Amino acid sequence: MTGVQTCALPIFVFLVVASISLFIFVGVVLAIEIYIEAENANELIEPMKVFNDDKNAWGKYIEGRGVGGGSAFARYEINMPQAGKFYIWGRARSFDAGTNSFHFRLNDSKNLVALIWDLPDEHPNPNAFCEEWCWDIIAHRPGKEPFEFKFKKGKNNLYIVVREPRAGLDALYIVPDPEMEPPKKPLPEGFQAVEPHFKLSATWGKIKQEVMQQLR
Repeated sequence: MTGVQTCALPIFVFLVVASISLFIFVGVVLAIEIYIEAENANELIEPMKVFNDDKNAWGKYIEGRGVGGGSAFARYEINMPQAGKFYIWGRARSFDAGTNSFHFRLNDSKNLVALIWDLPDEHPNPNAFCEEWCWDIIAHRPGKEPFEFKFKKGKNNLYIVVREPRAGLDALYIVPDPEMEPPKKPLPEGFQAVEPHFKLSATWGKIKQEVMQQLR
C-alpha cells in the first residue's frame, strides 16, 4: 500500500500541472471574413469606372475601359482586427484573351503592375471565357496557387488595377482559408464576420516535457 500511495501523488501533480500548462498554451485567433461590393471602392481612378448595365452582376460593378500601366485602379481600405495571412476571391468577368486580367497589390502603391491576376477562361464551359460572372481566387501569374496576402492589423490598402480593358469585377470576398467557398448570393455591404477560434500554440510533447522538468 505504501508504494501505491507514494506513486499516486506524482501522477496527480502531473495531471494538474499538465492541465494548467495546457490552459496557458491555448490562445485565441480570429476567423475573419470580409465581403465588399467592387463599386464601393474608397478611391476609383479612371478609366476604371462603375457600371450597372449587366443583369447578371450583383448590382453595379467596375471595369476598365482603357489601357493599363498602373495609373487606373480601385483602392479599398480594409481594417483588419488582427494581422495574418488571407486569400481573396473576386467575382469577375472576361470576354476573351484580351480582357481577362487585372494587376493587384496590397499596401504598396509604388509598383502597382508587379502582380498579375489572370481571370478564368474555363467557365461556364471549357470553350468559353467567364462571361456570366464567376468567382475566382486571386493567384499571381504564372502559378495557379492562391496568392497569400499578408494583412497587417489595422488599415490596409488593396489595389485592383486595370491591365486589360473590359475585365470586370463585381465583388470581393476575403477569407483566412482558400478552401472557404464564396457566397452564392450577395451579402450585405460591409459584411464582416469575426469569430474566435482556440488554437494550440504548443504541442502536447512540449507541454509534457515542461511538466516533467517541473517535477524533477
